[in-house]
Amino acid sequence: AEADQQIQRLQKHTLVAANLQHLAADISLRNEDNTRAVELAQEAVAADSGDYHDHLWLGQVLAASGRMNQEAEAHLRRAIELGSNVSMTWVTLVRFLAATDRTGDAEAVLSRAAVKLPPEAAPLALAQGYEALGHAQKAAELYQAALQARPGDVLVLRSVAAHAMSTNRFQEAAPLLRKIVEGKFSDTDTAWARHHLAVILASQGNYTTLRQALALVGLKLEASGDIRENEQVAEEPPAEEQLARAHVLALQPHQKLRARAIALMEQLQKRQLLSADDQYLLAQLYQENYPGKARTQLQDLVTAHARNATYLLAY
Repeated sequence: AEADQQIQRLQKHTLVAANLQHLAADISLRNEDNTRAVELAQEAVAADSGDYHDHLWLGQVLAASGRMNQEAEAHLRRAIELGSNVSMTWVTLVRFLAATDRTGDAEAVLSRAAVKLPPEAAPLALAQGYEALGHAQKAAELYQAALQARPGDVLVLRSVAAHAMSTNRFQEAAPLLRKIVEGKFSDTDTAWARHHLAVILASQGNYTTLRQALALVGLKLEASGDIRENEQVAEEPPAEEQLARAHVLALQPHQKLRARAIALMEQLQKRQLLSADDQYLLAQLYQENYPGKARTQLQDLVTAHARNATYLLAY
């Protein structure tokens, strides 16, 4: 809400750059002001734009608004016309069609993508498309084909690892994550893999893997059972690092470690940096010793996400 106020002040006094217009539309969506989000997005993109990025983004905003599916589809299809050799244009349209229960149309798009996309890019895009349609076996086969075709591509490594984790095949994901951690990739990719690998190791329930998991998130287990930061770690780690630490500690049976997880997550919640699923994890941590806090946490979740069955059942 504060970000939206700042942007509106800017709009009164100056022409807003395109990237800020994009940000303004995104903020409006987050504030559930779909009408304003659509207006901002349509203002930001020229009707005759020849850039597939523009149509891809506008189509996504219109789809997210939940009220302009026909227009959204038109822009997503225009993005494909302008960027037929770009995987994400095809994948985005397939995900849109899958979300609107148009399985046959989505499969037709995937058939076209298989022909139009470069051979080295097709397996990953098709895998993501079939995953969106719920065809788990077909998606798994294509993810493996993508990995064989581009074994050193970090996008492929991340995508295959993410798919394995989403289907609870953590032992398949672990070596892929480790390859990213040990490779020469961007800090963002490395941090993402390090955090997920830490959670997988922490879930294995033995002392050796716990120490490895803690080391991946900049922590050290002392002989007394206390946890402390490694000497070389910065005083204030990024929020993503703190959240990864909380996830690792939350998986442990020891009350002292779970209490540390609660403290970390409470700090992040004060800064509004917890996703809905993270807030649900905090509620689960509360249930053991703080039932009142658990109830309040779940009540807030149910209020904000009334159609989420998991939160409703827990409440």
